[in-house]
Amino acid sequence: MNGSVMTNRRQDRLAERIKEEASRVILFEMQDPRMGFVTVIRVKMSADLVQAKVYISIMGSEVDQSRTLAALKHATGYIQAQISERLGVRRCPMISFVLDDTVQRGIRISSLIEQVKKEHSGEGQNEPDSGTV
Repeated sequence: MNGSVMTNRRQDRLAERIKEEASRVILFEMQDPRMGFVTVIRVKMSADLVQAKVYISIMGSEVDQSRTLAALKHATGYIQAQISERLGVRRCPMISFVLDDTVQRGIRISSLIEQVKKEHSGEGQNEPDSGTV
């Protein structure tokens, strides 16, 4: 089997395990009052498995998001230690949190589409029937 295929599988497996464990730690163990509702979207590993970017979505206002991101960055060492212990790996990748706004953008786009649909359906009702056959 090709070495790059093995590396990709290993990256994918490690990324998935880090995603699961990071989600558990954030959801069940973080007690920082600054924490809002966080969802771990995905984890992207570096090719050498030394770095792991944890992409997260945070619900709430920009202020809520900033506070939550600050709390996560403050707790990065704790979260990384928990992940390392649970994975049982010799070297746990250095994790960093990245705000992923694709969920919020998707919600915003859906909202705009619904608004346009309502406005468009309202236009047809106000126009008089032409009466042509």
